[in-house]
Amino acid sequence: MKAYSRDLRRKIVDAIERGMLKAQAARTFGVGISTVKRYATKARRGEPLEPAKPPGKRPKMDEKVSKLLDSAQPWHQHDAFGLDHP
Repeated sequence: MKAYSRDLRRKIVDAIERGMLKAQAARTFGVGISTVKRYATKARRGEPLEPAKPPGKRPKMDEKVSKLLDSAQPWHQHDAFGLDHP
């Protein structure tokens, strides 16, 4: 599941700060009550509402390398008869 946007997180916190109940905010914004509580706690502590980086290892090839490999010329060329030529 993708992380909720920073904008949605800010709207949830703003609604709670204006007096909306956490359960009502969860229903209004279509998120879980635990999510609302977590965002409220982060905001109260002054922590950023930014989504965290996804867990796990970084890919061995980044997007730039992947594009470079995709655009590389093949090692061998074939002639009209299907024969390999270096």
